[in-house]
Amino acid sequence: MRCVERTFEYMDGLVFVCLLRSRQIDAQLFDENIVRQNWFHILVYGGFRVMVPAHDLQAAGEVLVEFRSGVLRCDDDEMDRPTCPACHAQSGEFDHR
Repeated sequence: MRCVERTFEYMDGLVFVCLLRSRQIDAQLFDENIVRQNWFHILVYGGFRVMVPAHDLQAAGEVLVEFRSGVLRCDDDEMDRPTCPACHAQSGEFDHR
């Protein structure tokens, strides 16, 4: 396993791991439980490490560049009113179904 990213933000690490897994890259968030037990150790451990297999390191690096540059960012309209996966409508009204 190789480290592709270090972050002090727990949620950033989780989001990046999920993004890599969605692209069929086996990613793990290392030091997750150790650092979360005592936040003062976050500097000692260097934050959370996102680890991938050595053969996926280059592909994970390319995804990291896209992630940091904002290419993968969702539009604000999409976040406020998500699209329905069934009918693809963007309705903000309650659907009883």
